[in-house]
Amino acid sequence: MVVALLLLTGGGGSISGRGSGPPGSPVAAFIDQLAAPWPTVQRPQGGHNQGQYHEPVSGGTRYGDSLEGYTEIVTGLRTHRPSLIRSGLLALRFAVGRAPLRARPSVFENLSVAAAYNLGRTHFPNDPLFVSQRGRWEAFLRQVKLIKLPATTYFGNHWLVEAVEVQELLRTGLRSSEKLAVLGGQRAYAAQLSTDLINKRIPAMARAGSVSSPIGPAFVLSDPPDNPLVYQGLSFGFYARAIQMLGDRASPAARQTLVKIARASLLLTAPDGDLAYFGRNQEECWGLAATALGAWEAASLHEARPELDEQLRALAERAVRRLRTAYRVGPYGLYYTPIVRKDPRHALRALDPGAGGPSFAGMVQLMLEWAYPVAIPAPRGATIPADHPLHAKLSHGESRVVVVRRGRFWYAVRPSTSGKHPDDIRADFGLVAFKVREARDRWHDVLHLRPFTRGGPPNSAGPLLRTGGLLGLPFASAVSVGPSGTVAMSIAWRGHPTPVKYAVARNPAGHRIKALGYRPGPVYRSGVPLTYSPTPCGVRLSVIARAGDTIEYSVFLSGSHARTGRFAVADHLSHTTFNRPARVSLEGPYYSAVESGLVRARLTFANLPAGPLVITTCARI
Repeated sequence: MVVALLLLTGGGGSISGRGSGPPGSPVAAFIDQLAAPWPTVQRPQGGHNQGQYHEPVSGGTRYGDSLEGYTEIVTGLRTHRPSLIRSGLLALRFAVGRAPLRARPSVFENLSVAAAYNLGRTHFPNDPLFVSQRGRWEAFLRQVKLIKLPATTYFGNHWLVEAVEVQELLRTGLRSSEKLAVLGGQRAYAAQLSTDLINKRIPAMARAGSVSSPIGPAFVLSDPPDNPLVYQGLSFGFYARAIQMLGDRASPAARQTLVKIARASLLLTAPDGDLAYFGRNQEECWGLAATALGAWEAASLHEARPELDEQLRALAERAVRRLRTAYRVGPYGLYYTPIVRKDPRHALRALDPGAGGPSFAGMVQLMLEWAYPVAIPAPRGATIPADHPLHAKLSHGESRVVVVRRGRFWYAVRPSTSGKHPDDIRADFGLVAFKVREARDRWHDVLHLRPFTRGGPPNSAGPLLRTGGLLGLPFASAVSVGPSGTVAMSIAWRGHPTPVKYAVARNPAGHRIKALGYRPGPVYRSGVPLTYSPTPCGVRLSVIARAGDTIEYSVFLSGSHARTGRFAVADHLSHTTFNRPARVSLEGPYYSAVESGLVRARLTFANLPAGPLVITTCARI
């Protein structure tokens, strides 16, 4: 009976795999911490918005009540705590009641209501609170329509979430008379789209997009074309959940693809467990939890070799440890980025719209619940690739990223500026993450992570070409990385791209499904040699200038520790020097997902001589 309950609530692992729920779970205690605060911060019965989950930074969030409500039910069933189940039912009552007022549906909410309904009708069908709202839930589920899946020539994370949602809807046993509903006239079509995405389309994407790596074929599955790292984590986790749900209907190609995605996440992860250091939604907590789910599920498959299993379980544990130590749980649940804990007053300035506690903390708790049955502890001494000398180039085109571990340094370099989001310096070109090992094998950042800059004109740390009043953004064509850790590129400076929305398909209701793309800007100069090379104190950038050039470069520093000069800028983490004199201006404040009070040291190198401009960033320890 207990085993059956775990299979239904936690996901059950892979039917084809080696995993089973272990005693002494590495996630059980942390899930308890995640679940505990929500009933206490829920708006009381009889008051305004009764049943709503809220926290002081974000307030309520779009799908937070339905997602956290479902998750509280999962945890309550597994741990035999009726108070959590009741809290979840109250939150879902609020969410379903509010759904008709929403401007548009949410795949996360649709999934949550369907999954909670399946638990309710199976485990507590006679519960008075469930009985009182069952009819409203069924009415909600009978009108759910396809949103993204009909666009079969495109992929984004919502496609995969909707594929899992469809699997949950088909488990409800409900039927609908609506011809456009998943449970009505689109039933067979939705089922086919869902299984095809999991069993065929994503494996085909992996065959086309995998790269060779030091640990085998690796595939980055994120939102194209710039592939933010946090969405690699989310897609990894949801693909693992999709395979769990399909069980023996998951194709061998799907299971092999999950292992390829797992290798990419292993290689992208820093020694301290950081795996969302660039791109949109940078450092948001759900990327870590989803990676833990994906890693544990991949390790449970026969397709993963035993030596890879050890690394994957180490990756999962490192992701959870980072959530416990760098994020932490407070009186309003998990702090969904570190800045929410450190500086809640300014946190929203650092976060994308829609960020919030109920939805994001709920996602973390849910991912770990889905991982629970396969969460086997890593053997003592297990490592991930970043614990050893490493150089790897992952993905293709604009989504390329190079990771290097050499000696006491680990760093990541992006060879492109985002075309879709040229205003977002988090998706920028260059040295985007740089960490140093301290004593006792502890790691800390040398560079401050790029801050939130969405909205406004193109924004890049450079090196930018400013000659003749131009704004030339760097994009690399050829990129290589050698055993020494030197990343060599041939770059072009191009004018700013123009983001454009375009239709990729129509859904059965005739509405256009849109994606965001861009038109590239003009090429101002091409074939420019640029390198990032390790030095005894850090990393050196060298780019070749022409006589008379003006080049601009930016360094982000702590405002309270920043020091500047014509040949150097520094703070308590780093010391950056340059071989040509610069005009330095300080701008700010800026806010990243990790910290507030950043300033931008904008360096302008005017009237340069022909030859290399060299900028060296050194760790302070």
